[in-house]
Amino acid sequence: MSFFIAIHGDLKEHDFDYLGDLQAVRMEKTLPSGMPDNIRKEVLRKREESAKSYYASQVMNGPPRFLTHSSKLSDAMDLMRIYGIRHIPIVEKSILVGMLSDRDLLRLESNTDFDSLILKDVMTTLIVACDKNTSLRAIALVMFKENISGMPVVDNKKLVGMITRTDILKMVIENKFSF
Repeated sequence: MSFFIAIHGDLKEHDFDYLGDLQAVRMEKTLPSGMPDNIRKEVLRKREESAKSYYASQVMNGPPRFLTHSSKLSDAMDLMRIYGIRHIPIVEKSILVGMLSDRDLLRLESNTDFDSLILKDVMTTLIVACDKNTSLRAIALVMFKENISGMPVVDNKKLVGMITRTDILKMVIENKFSF
């Protein structure tokens, strides 16, 4: 499975109908014995085409900077400023439970209770995440369709990195990835 939806820390596999063949995770290296020649040729053709693709694990920033749900908003602001990041995954006991963006902080900055708020009170708890073997093309399409600017990357449901729109644009600018 390529994508997951996390709701309050419960990470479930999810299919986006509009992805079609892009939803498939990277193929295995071995082919089953006894496979008919026409199917074997098609699998090898797709594998060769896929070899030109990039995957989340090749593009992600990791290990990710994260905070816990009991952290203060000022901790999030400091982390974003120090590391030049705009998205912070919120993790509890290695489980992704929320996300906080710089846009969330800007919206809350004028709140008189800003200094007393903790991330649990303001984090987004509905998160789209991807597997480390998800194709960059599928990630870009989901980010565009779902209006997502940062996506956590997971491996065996554990947070291992982040991919942002900026990371994808950088790949396009460097001519490593095109649509």
